[in-house]
Amino acid sequence: MKQKVQQTIRALYNCLPLTISEAGKGFYGRVFKVTLPLAPYVLSVKLFDQPQYMLMQASEQGFMHSLGVVKVPAVFHVFQSQYINALVMEWAEGENLGNMPLPNQPTRDAIAWDVVGQAVALHGVTNKTFGYLSGEQYPSWQAFYRDLSRQMLDRITSASDRGLLDKAYLDLMTYAYGRFDEIFSEQVSAPSLLHGDFNIGNVIVQNDAVSAIIDPMGVMWGDRELELFQFECSGSANYELLDKYFSINKPSKKFELKNAYYKTFAEANHYARIDLAQDDNLIDFLGQLENAVVKYRL
Repeated sequence: MKQKVQQTIRALYNCLPLTISEAGKGFYGRVFKVTLPLAPYVLSVKLFDQPQYMLMQASEQGFMHSLGVVKVPAVFHVFQSQYINALVMEWAEGENLGNMPLPNQPTRDAIAWDVVGQAVALHGVTNKTFGYLSGEQYPSWQAFYRDLSRQMLDRITSASDRGLLDKAYLDLMTYAYGRFDEIFSEQVSAPSLLHGDFNIGNVIVQNDAVSAIIDPMGVMWGDRELELFQFECSGSANYELLDKYFSINKPSKKFELKNAYYKTFAEANHYARIDLAQDDNLIDFLGQLENAVVKYRL
Protein backbone atom coordinates (compact mmCIF):
# COMPACT_ATOMS: atom_id res chain seq x y z
CA MET A 1 0.00 0.00 0.00
CA LYS A 2 2.74 2.47 0.93
CA GLN A 3 4.42 1.72 -2.38
CA LYS A 4 1.27 2.87 -4.16
CA VAL A 5 1.27 6.07 -2.13
CA GLN A 6 4.93 6.63 -3.02
CA GLN A 7 4.22 6.10 -6.73
CA THR A 8 1.31 8.54 -6.54
CA ILE A 9 3.42 11.27 -4.93
CA ARG A 10 6.29 10.76 -7.36
CA ALA A 11 3.92 11.08 -10.34
CA LEU A 12 2.13 14.18 -9.02
CA TYR A 13 4.87 16.08 -7.19
CA ASN A 14 8.05 14.75 -8.84
CA CYS A 15 9.57 13.91 -5.46
CA LEU A 16 9.61 11.18 -2.86
CA PRO A 17 7.60 11.56 0.36
CA LEU A 18 9.53 12.18 3.55
CA THR A 19 7.16 10.01 5.59
CA ILE A 20 4.11 7.83 4.96
CA SER A 21 1.95 6.64 7.85
CA GLU A 22 -1.41 4.90 7.80
CA ALA A 23 -4.08 7.14 9.36
CA GLY A 24 -7.21 5.04 9.04
CA LYS A 25 -9.26 2.67 6.94
CA GLY A 26 -12.90 2.07 6.14
CA PHE A 27 -15.09 0.03 3.84
CA TYR A 28 -14.06 1.91 0.70
CA GLY A 29 -10.43 2.86 1.20
CA ARG A 30 -7.32 3.31 3.35
CA VAL A 31 -5.99 6.73 4.33
CA PHE A 32 -2.35 7.74 4.71
CA LYS A 33 -0.73 10.86 6.11
CA VAL A 34 2.11 11.96 3.85
CA THR A 35 4.78 14.60 4.41
CA LEU A 36 6.64 16.20 1.50
CA PRO A 37 9.80 18.30 1.10
CA LEU A 38 7.75 20.93 -0.75
CA ALA A 39 4.30 22.56 -0.58
CA PRO A 40 1.73 21.58 0.59
CA TYR A 41 4.19 19.70 2.90
CA VAL A 42 1.47 17.58 4.54
CA LEU A 43 -1.40 15.89 2.76
CA SER A 44 -3.78 12.93 2.86
CA VAL A 45 -3.78 10.11 0.32
CA LYS A 46 -6.75 7.75 0.25
CA LEU A 47 -6.39 4.53 -1.74
CA PHE A 48 -9.58 2.98 -3.08
CA ASP A 49 -10.19 -0.57 -4.23
CA GLN A 50 -12.98 0.55 -6.54
CA PRO A 51 -12.49 3.67 -8.70
CA GLN A 52 -16.18 4.61 -8.77
CA TYR A 53 -16.12 5.39 -5.06
CA MET A 54 -13.00 7.50 -5.46
CA LEU A 55 -14.56 9.52 -8.26
CA MET A 56 -17.76 9.93 -6.26
CA GLN A 57 -15.95 11.22 -3.17
CA ALA A 58 -13.74 13.53 -5.23
CA SER A 59 -16.77 15.15 -6.86
CA GLU A 60 -18.88 15.40 -3.72
CA GLN A 61 -16.09 16.55 -1.43
CA GLY A 62 -14.90 19.08 -3.98
CA PHE A 63 -18.40 20.55 -4.20
CA MET A 64 -18.83 20.73 -0.43
CA HIS A 65 -15.42 22.33 0.05
CA SER A 66 -16.20 24.94 -2.61
CA LEU A 67 -19.23 26.12 -0.64
CA GLY A 68 -17.10 27.06 2.36
CA VAL A 69 -20.00 26.37 4.72
CA VAL A 70 -18.53 23.44 6.66
CA LYS A 71 -14.95 22.36 7.30
CA VAL A 72 -14.47 19.86 4.47
CA PRO A 73 -10.87 19.28 3.27
CA ALA A 74 -9.90 20.39 -0.22
CA VAL A 75 -9.32 17.82 -2.98
CA PHE A 76 -5.95 18.32 -4.69
CA HIS A 77 -5.72 15.46 -7.18
CA VAL A 78 -7.37 12.31 -8.47
CA PHE A 79 -4.68 9.87 -9.58
CA GLN A 80 -5.36 6.66 -11.50
CA SER A 81 -3.05 4.10 -13.04
CA GLN A 82 -3.40 0.41 -13.82
CA TYR A 83 -3.19 -0.57 -10.14
CA ILE A 84 -3.77 2.68 -8.26
CA ASN A 85 -6.90 4.68 -7.43
CA ALA A 86 -5.72 7.53 -5.20
CA LEU A 87 -7.49 10.62 -3.93
CA VAL A 88 -5.02 13.29 -2.75
CA MET A 89 -6.47 15.77 -0.27
CA GLU A 90 -5.73 18.45 2.27
CA TRP A 91 -4.61 16.90 5.55
CA ALA A 92 -7.05 17.43 8.44
CA GLU A 93 -5.04 17.94 11.61
CA GLY A 94 -6.46 16.46 14.81
CA GLU A 95 -7.97 13.25 16.18
CA ASN A 96 -10.88 11.21 14.94
CA LEU A 97 -13.74 11.89 17.36
CA GLY A 98 -14.98 8.32 17.06
CA ASN A 99 -11.64 7.01 18.33
CA MET A 100 -11.04 9.53 21.11
CA PRO A 101 -11.52 8.65 24.78
CA LEU A 102 -14.72 10.23 26.07
CA PRO A 103 -13.75 13.67 27.41
CA ASN A 104 -15.14 15.36 30.52
CA GLN A 105 -18.64 16.80 30.32
CA PRO A 106 -17.76 20.46 29.58
CA THR A 107 -15.38 19.45 26.79
CA ARG A 108 -17.88 16.90 25.51
CA ASP A 109 -20.58 19.56 25.29
CA ALA A 110 -18.27 22.05 23.58
CA ILE A 111 -17.31 19.51 20.91
CA ALA A 112 -20.92 18.37 20.51
CA TRP A 113 -22.24 21.88 19.93
CA ASP A 114 -19.52 22.40 17.32
CA VAL A 115 -20.50 19.17 15.54
CA VAL A 116 -24.16 20.15 15.62
CA GLY A 117 -23.30 23.62 14.36
CA GLN A 118 -21.57 22.05 11.37
CA ALA A 119 -24.63 19.86 10.67
CA VAL A 120 -27.09 22.76 10.98
CA ALA A 121 -24.95 24.91 8.67
CA LEU A 122 -24.73 22.12 6.11
CA HIS A 123 -28.47 21.43 6.21
CA GLY A 124 -29.09 25.15 5.84
CA VAL A 125 -27.76 24.94 2.27
CA THR A 126 -30.84 24.27 0.14
CA ASN A 127 -31.81 23.57 -3.45
CA LYS A 128 -34.94 23.72 -5.60
CA THR A 129 -35.11 19.97 -6.26
CA PHE A 130 -34.33 16.65 -4.55
CA GLY A 131 -31.77 14.04 -5.63
CA TYR A 132 -28.11 13.12 -5.73
CA LEU A 133 -25.75 15.87 -6.84
CA SER A 134 -25.11 14.39 -10.26
CA GLY A 135 -28.27 12.30 -10.63
CA GLU A 136 -31.87 12.77 -11.70
CA GLN A 137 -33.67 15.55 -9.86
CA TYR A 138 -37.16 15.18 -8.36
CA PRO A 139 -39.83 17.74 -7.42
CA SER A 140 -40.50 16.15 -3.99
CA TRP A 141 -38.66 14.16 -1.36
CA GLN A 142 -41.33 11.46 -1.49
CA ALA A 143 -40.80 10.93 -5.22
CA PHE A 144 -37.02 10.69 -4.90
CA TYR A 145 -36.87 8.62 -1.74
CA ARG A 146 -39.56 6.20 -2.95
CA ASP A 147 -37.37 5.36 -5.96
CA LEU A 148 -34.31 5.13 -3.74
CA SER A 149 -36.14 2.88 -1.25
CA ARG A 150 -37.19 0.56 -4.07
CA GLN A 151 -33.60 0.27 -5.27
CA MET A 152 -32.40 -0.46 -1.74
CA LEU A 153 -35.13 -3.02 -1.15
CA ASP A 154 -34.21 -4.83 -4.38
CA ARG A 155 -30.58 -5.02 -3.22
CA ILE A 156 -31.63 -6.14 0.27
CA THR A 157 -33.91 -8.81 -1.23
CA SER A 158 -30.98 -10.16 -3.22
CA ALA A 159 -28.90 -10.23 -0.02
CA SER A 160 -31.67 -12.13 1.77
CA ASP A 161 -31.76 -14.63 -1.08
CA ARG A 162 -28.03 -15.16 -0.50
CA GLY A 163 -28.66 -15.85 3.20
CA LEU A 164 -27.34 -12.51 4.52
CA LEU A 165 -30.67 -11.38 6.01
CA ASP A 166 -33.38 -13.46 7.67
CA LYS A 167 -36.56 -13.74 5.61
CA ALA A 168 -38.66 -12.43 8.51
CA TYR A 169 -36.64 -9.21 8.54
CA LEU A 170 -37.03 -8.83 4.78
CA ASP A 171 -40.79 -9.26 5.21
CA LEU A 172 -40.81 -6.46 7.79
CA MET A 173 -38.94 -4.09 5.48
CA THR A 174 -41.17 -5.02 2.55
CA TYR A 175 -44.21 -4.29 4.73
CA ALA A 176 -42.79 -0.91 5.75
CA TYR A 177 -42.11 -0.03 2.12
CA GLY A 178 -45.72 -0.88 1.35
CA ARG A 179 -46.76 1.77 3.92
CA PHE A 180 -44.45 4.40 2.40
CA ASP A 181 -47.18 7.00 1.87
CA GLU A 182 -48.26 6.78 5.52
CA ILE A 183 -44.72 6.93 6.89
CA PHE A 184 -43.75 9.89 4.70
CA SER A 185 -47.02 11.79 4.70
CA GLU A 186 -45.37 15.02 5.91
CA GLN A 187 -43.97 17.21 3.18
CA VAL A 188 -40.28 18.14 3.24
CA SER A 189 -40.34 21.77 2.21
CA ALA A 190 -36.64 22.44 1.67
CA PRO A 191 -34.17 20.06 0.00
CA SER A 192 -31.18 20.24 2.38
CA LEU A 193 -27.60 19.39 1.50
CA LEU A 194 -26.70 16.07 3.17
CA HIS A 195 -23.19 14.74 3.83
CA GLY A 196 -24.38 11.15 3.45
CA ASP A 197 -22.33 9.66 6.30
CA PHE A 198 -22.34 12.28 9.06
CA ASN A 199 -21.20 10.24 12.08
CA ILE A 200 -18.54 10.98 14.70
CA GLY A 201 -16.14 8.66 12.90
CA ASN A 202 -16.03 11.28 10.15
CA VAL A 203 -15.37 14.20 12.50
CA ILE A 204 -11.82 15.37 13.20
CA VAL A 205 -11.22 17.36 16.40
CA GLN A 206 -8.29 19.54 17.41
CA ASN A 207 -8.06 21.62 20.60
CA ASP A 208 -11.61 20.60 21.59
CA ALA A 209 -13.10 21.96 18.35
CA VAL A 210 -14.04 20.48 14.98
CA SER A 211 -11.19 20.87 12.51
CA ALA A 212 -12.75 18.87 9.67
CA ILE A 213 -15.73 16.86 8.47
CA ILE A 214 -14.37 14.10 6.22
CA ASP A 215 -15.48 11.34 3.83
CA PRO A 216 -18.81 12.45 2.36
CA MET A 217 -20.49 9.58 0.56
CA GLY A 218 -23.76 9.78 -1.34
CA VAL A 219 -24.16 13.55 -0.99
CA MET A 220 -27.67 14.61 -1.92
CA TRP A 221 -30.39 17.22 -1.68
CA GLY A 222 -32.87 15.65 0.70
CA ASP A 223 -34.68 15.49 4.00
CA ARG A 224 -32.25 16.70 6.67
CA GLU A 225 -33.65 14.07 9.04
CA LEU A 226 -32.35 11.27 6.80
CA GLU A 227 -28.84 11.42 8.25
CA LEU A 228 -29.78 12.17 11.84
CA PHE A 229 -29.80 8.48 12.79
CA GLN A 230 -26.02 8.77 12.52
CA PHE A 231 -26.23 10.95 15.64
CA GLU A 232 -27.31 7.85 17.57
CA CYS A 233 -24.66 5.44 16.27
CA SER A 234 -21.03 4.55 17.01
CA GLY A 235 -20.85 6.40 20.31
CA SER A 236 -22.58 9.54 19.06
CA ALA A 237 -25.23 9.22 21.76
CA ASN A 238 -22.54 10.00 24.36
CA TYR A 239 -22.48 13.54 22.98
CA GLU A 240 -26.29 13.96 22.93
CA LEU A 241 -26.05 15.25 19.37
CA LEU A 242 -29.67 14.55 18.49
CA ASP A 243 -31.11 16.52 21.42
CA LYS A 244 -28.77 19.42 20.68
CA TYR A 245 -29.69 19.37 16.99
CA PHE A 246 -33.42 19.41 17.77
CA SER A 247 -32.97 22.36 20.10
CA ILE A 248 -32.16 24.29 16.90
CA ASN A 249 -34.12 22.45 14.19
CA LYS A 250 -37.39 21.00 15.46
CA PRO A 251 -38.20 17.39 14.49
CA SER A 252 -41.05 16.44 12.19
CA LYS A 253 -44.16 14.94 13.76
CA LYS A 254 -43.33 11.42 12.58
CA PHE A 255 -39.59 11.62 13.19
CA GLU A 256 -39.45 8.44 15.30
CA LEU A 257 -41.17 6.42 12.58
CA LYS A 258 -39.20 7.97 9.72
CA ASN A 259 -35.94 7.59 11.63
CA ALA A 260 -36.56 3.87 12.17
CA TYR A 261 -37.24 3.44 8.45
CA TYR A 262 -34.23 5.52 7.41
CA LYS A 263 -31.73 3.74 9.64
CA THR A 264 -32.98 0.23 8.81
CA PHE A 265 -32.98 0.70 5.05
CA ALA A 266 -29.61 2.50 5.05
CA GLU A 267 -27.92 -0.13 7.22
CA ALA A 268 -29.38 -3.18 5.47
CA ASN A 269 -28.55 -1.65 2.08
CA HIS A 270 -24.98 -1.00 3.21
CA TYR A 271 -24.53 -4.60 4.36
CA ALA A 272 -26.02 -5.88 1.11
CA ARG A 273 -23.69 -3.66 -0.93
CA ILE A 274 -20.54 -4.92 0.83
CA ASP A 275 -21.87 -8.50 1.07
CA LEU A 276 -21.92 -8.84 4.86
CA ALA A 277 -24.52 -10.61 6.97
CA GLN A 278 -26.82 -8.90 9.45
CA ASP A 279 -25.27 -8.13 12.83
CA ASP A 280 -26.54 -6.97 16.23
CA ASN A 281 -26.60 -3.34 15.11
CA LEU A 282 -28.90 -4.05 12.17
CA ILE A 283 -31.08 -6.35 14.27
CA ASP A 284 -31.48 -3.52 16.80
CA PHE A 285 -32.57 -1.16 13.99
CA LEU A 286 -35.04 -3.74 12.70
CA GLY A 287 -36.49 -4.05 16.21
CA GLN A 288 -36.95 -0.27 16.33
CA LEU A 289 -38.71 -0.34 12.97
CA GLU A 290 -41.03 -3.12 14.14
CA ASN A 291 -41.88 -1.18 17.33
CA ALA A 292 -42.51 2.01 15.33
CA VAL A 293 -44.82 0.17 12.93
CA VAL A 294 -46.85 -1.08 15.89
CA LYS A 295 -46.82 2.29 17.72
CA TYR A 296 -48.06 4.19 14.67
CA ARG A 297 -50.61 1.46 13.88
CA LEU A 298 -49.50 0.88 10.32
